[in-house]
Amino acid sequence: MKGKIRLFRKALGLVWDSAPGWATANILISVLQSILPLVLIWLIKLLIDGITGAAQSGSGAAGIVPLAIAVVVVYFLDEICTDSGIIFPVTSRLSSRATCTTCFIPRHEGST
Repeated sequence: MKGKIRLFRKALGLVWDSAPGWATANILISVLQSILPLVLIWLIKLLIDGITGAAQSGSGAAGIVPLAIAVVVVYFLDEICTDSGIIFPVTSRLSSRATCTTCFIPRHEGST
């Protein structure tokens, strides 16, 4: 197990040394992708509580509107973070480098 942890640290060091900006962006997006759904569920719970409280008391929807706006904003932030993997495809960019280097290797006429 200690050997795996040591190799994991080495791998992280290589990633950080090769592209610290991309590594930082990837970490931030990963953290946001894990937190935003929880925040969204909590805000939806507050919104439902506000709606039921307003319906039972007969008060207006003035307190519900900010919660609804917060739900929409967090939902769109979650979608942006989820789609950021499509916008910044780091892994596909790395794999395309590997395939591009092999596509320019000249073949011998006798090989198939």
